[in-house]
Amino acid sequence: MGYADRRFEEGFALGELQGKEGGIAIGELRGELRARRQLVAQLYRQRFKSFTPAHEAVILNASPDVLEIMVNSLFIVEHPDELLSATAV
Repeated sequence: MGYADRRFEEGFALGELQGKEGGIAIGELRGELRARRQLVAQLYRQRFKSFTPAHEAVILNASPDVLEIMVNSLFIVEHPDELLSATAV
């Protein structure tokens, strides 16, 4: 289970403490963020043949703000190693 999946599950667990409706809302938000992270990873995977699991991990663990920067810099980044060194962000 990846980091994003654990966070999604934590949203539901936290919601159980706060009430069913809150848990579903938090879980849905985290689920949407997980889907967005996977989409961005797929875009980078299609753009770069040298895309590795390490690069994917950076994207899947990115905060929403950093993820937005990654989307905006998709065509500026020349090599996916820029994600590892944070020069793309």
